[in-house]
Amino acid sequence: MRKNIVLNCNDELSTKIAMLRTTNTSSNSASSINTRSSPATNTTHWCVVENKLISRVSDQYFNHFPHASEVLLPCWSHFYEEGVIDNCGIDLRLTRKNGKNSVSPWVKQLIVDVMQCALREKDDTHEIAEGDTEYKPNLYEMHPRFEYIRYLNSPEHAHALRRRIIGDNDIYKVKGKGKPLQIGMIQRPKGRRVANMEEIRDALKQALPDANINVTNFEFKTLKEQAWYFASKDIIISPHGAALTNSIFITPKTIVLQMHISGLFWQSLEPLIEQSGGIALDWYDHNGGNPDIKYATSNWTGRAQAQRSSFVVPPEEIVERILLILGHKPAKRTVLNRLFGNSTVI
Repeated sequence: MRKNIVLNCNDELSTKIAMLRTTNTSSNSASSINTRSSPATNTTHWCVVENKLISRVSDQYFNHFPHASEVLLPCWSHFYEEGVIDNCGIDLRLTRKNGKNSVSPWVKQLIVDVMQCALREKDDTHEIAEGDTEYKPNLYEMHPRFEYIRYLNSPEHAHALRRRIIGDNDIYKVKGKGKPLQIGMIQRPKGRRVANMEEIRDALKQALPDANINVTNFEFKTLKEQAWYFASKDIIISPHGAALTNSIFITPKTIVLQMHISGLFWQSLEPLIEQSGGIALDWYDHNGGNPDIKYATSNWTGRAQAQRSSFVVPPEEIVERILLILGHKPAKRTVLNRLFGNSTVI
């Protein structure tokens, strides 16, 4: 079972949170960042996505934003490390059982609008022009999926991707040193809805009266709008779901808290949050036993039922987690035991 080790909240963790609130905006301007851009050239550096490299992501799964990100973000890390982000290309050589040869709008926006890479699909020619290069990511087979997924090699790569569409100066006009704490709460339109989201919002407002708290159904029309929502927040609170893939657009030390419905504990996005420079927190009903074991021993009928259901989250448990991670509440052993069941993991 993957474990998040409790840090010394009075020392290392409080220092990290202090960095979140005291970021020097002048040193984070987009112009001062080394984006490792390559010189202008007609050469294209292709990242090749093939069925033999990935099994589950092929066919309809590649059109699901979180699963596509498991493939495309390693390509982006490669482009960044090689200094070719201005001459990148994604070459999709997938066999689609459903007969669809085009990628979904969200995945295409990630490739074309955010990564700003050329795109070749199944019906395009895959001949490599003179001077072009090919790279095939060393991805694991998706059956079984590894618990800890390697999306990006460094948070620096995530921030460089965000800067393709959102500049640091725009972000620090709304959050950072001297600005109110920005909290975003995402409600799913159906399935895995948090039935008492308003109660959690009210409890947070009472505990953090100066914070700006926004609740959204996350029904944005473009990926850039989704990216801005994550980039402009200090804290994100949401049920587990595809929307949290937008954690690739967070700024350093953003807190992302996922709420898991009983019977569906899928820790696929915590690595993305951490590899993007964020702090990943989880809420689950620890009174029901080990959530990893409960999920692993459940059947598909139970998981499907969980997918369609709503659930209630005790507001005080969310508030206490946030206050603890912000350093507003002392990390006493009794508090950790009550919140997390076992003081060695969170």
